[in-house]
Amino acid sequence: VKHCQALSILDIAKELSRLQEAAHDGNLAEEDIAGATFTLSNIGAIGGTYMSPIVSPPQVAIGAIGKIQRLPRFVGDTDEVCTANIMQISWGGDHRVIDGA
Repeated sequence: VKHCQALSILDIAKELSRLQEAAHDGNLAEEDIAGATFTLSNIGAIGGTYMSPIVSPPQVAIGAIGKIQRLPRFVGDTDEVCTANIMQISWGGDHRVIDGA
């Protein structure tokens, strides 16, 4: 969503709906997807758990959200095991922006 900082929540929702419909119909224009500064991908929707995102200029960062997995985990410092819902988040960023170089 371009210039989201200047949009209301309702305007962002409308633009997201427009983009989703255009993508579903195969009608995304190049200007709809070009020039992003941050990309967020839901790889969990296709069963993915993690990835190695690569920043593509002019982007500053890219993130990927994996599927939620039900996994065993220890409770505190005990030997007791419980189930926990775990979601992996992978990201990559341009170190010049992140480090302030």
